Amino acid sequence: IIFSCPCFVCPFERFASKMLLAKTIFLLLWPFALRGVLPHESGGNDPESVLPGVLDLTAENFETYIGGPRAALVEFYAPWCGHCKALVTEYSRLGQAVQKQPYVSAILIAKVNAERHRQLASRFGVRGFPAILFFPKGSLIPVDYDSARNLDSFLDFLRIKTGLNIPRPAETSATRVLTSLSFDAVVNDPEKNVLVEFYTPWCGHCKRLAFEYEKVAISFRNEPAIVIAKVDVTSEETLASRHNIEWYPTLRWFSNTSKAGEDCPERYAEALVHWINEKA
Repeated sequence: IIFSCPCFVCPFERFASKMLLAKTIFLLLWPFALRGVLPHESGGNDPESVLPGVLDLTAENFETYIGGPRAALVEFYAPWCGHCKALVTEYSRLGQAVQKQPYVSAILIAKVNAERHRQLASRFGVRGFPAILFFPKGSLIPVDYDSARNLDSFLDFLRIKTGLNIPRPAETSATRVLTSLSFDAVVNDPEKNVLVEFYTPWCGHCKRLAFEYEKVAISFRNEPAIVIAKVDVTSEETLASRHNIEWYPTLRWFSNTSKAGEDCPERYAEALVHWINEKA
């Protein structure tokens, strides 16, 4: 006869039970912990930032703007979502393209912080981020946007849905484009401090930097002694080789006192402006 005590628990079973509980708690809390640990990206990579031509919607004002006389493309995002951060630049460009007449009277580009307005996101079946929904004018019944997340695809989609021939905006940039023909004249000018971005069009990090870098160029547009420039390495391989460029993007500073070149580690507009002001 084997007698067992109801109060006795095998040490291994007790350990396994604790490990299971710890794992469960970890899996439940990990997403929230991650949001608190990861650095909050600012500027061009921040979905919460104010974007030109893009309206921020809330639970309170949603039906004021949606379901009325304008069709609307609405992004539901989470501030911590990497895909949402990557979308910021293209979505901002879309907002700027549509904010001119006569398109702004017919189409609204908007976004919703789905973390802050969860019931609103749930109402429209939002389960992942970013979720992009199209609301025809006069309707609160959305259509999923499931095409590529770039300016051209957004515009094509809106043209089909609204019947409007929305033109692609002309590219205007405060950043100076350098080639092998112009590089030395600009960079070696003893009166100029020059920051050069060596980039490739296919590089994801370069694409994320583009919005921030343009803001830096705008900041120094009226400073004749400071030039913010860029070099497309795919068409200027000789320049990249000459300056030993090994990764992209590389930001290199050529001051008016030294043309040897110093790499800049910053990647956000505010930090870049501060870094340049200290160096110039």
